[in-house]
Amino acid sequence: MIRANRRQLLLVRSDLIELADLLERADDPDPECVATLRELLRNGCDSPLYNADLHISELRARLYFARRRLRAEASVRERLTSP
Repeated sequence: MIRANRRQLLLVRSDLIELADLLERADDPDPECVATLRELLRNGCDSPLYNADLHISELRARLYFARRRLRAEASVRERLTSP
């Protein structure tokens, strides 16, 4: 069983919660964004979430990318549904 690096996880906990919320509300999330998140969560060797040898900045960069894409989609959706 692969275990997440506890320190890395604690540092990005709020980012992960926000991403989960954005994904839950997304009708058709960006496939590249979903692939990035899937790679972070599933790849025990190359993911900075699991590999303590990888710098936290790598994890933050990937989460920033995903959050930015999902927020942009949410913003467009809100503009389209606003009266």
